[in-house]
Amino acid sequence: MLKEAARVREERVAQVCRPVGAEAIAALMNDMSKLGEDEICVICLSAPRQCGFVHAGITHSIVCRPCSKAIPPGSPCPLCRQHVEEIVDIPEGQTET
Repeated sequence: MLKEAARVREERVAQVCRPVGAEAIAALMNDMSKLGEDEICVICLSAPRQCGFVHAGITHSIVCRPCSKAIPPGSPCPLCRQHVEEIVDIPEGQTET
């Protein structure tokens, strides 16, 4: 599980860090600066939150779709460590935990 999260993060870093022009880097930095701390995936720290972990009647909306695949149901939630019952998509603009 943690290995999968690390692999996803490494892939994202590789995509961002591959040789690109200064203009592309500036555009990427501009896009990332538009996301607030409460809008960024807690695993990769580079994508918007799009999925939530459901457990005990609550949903923690804390990860992007690719990172959500690294935490299958039954695994501990990265926020509170309770076992994840279900993973759900979160409507855009609704990312509160």
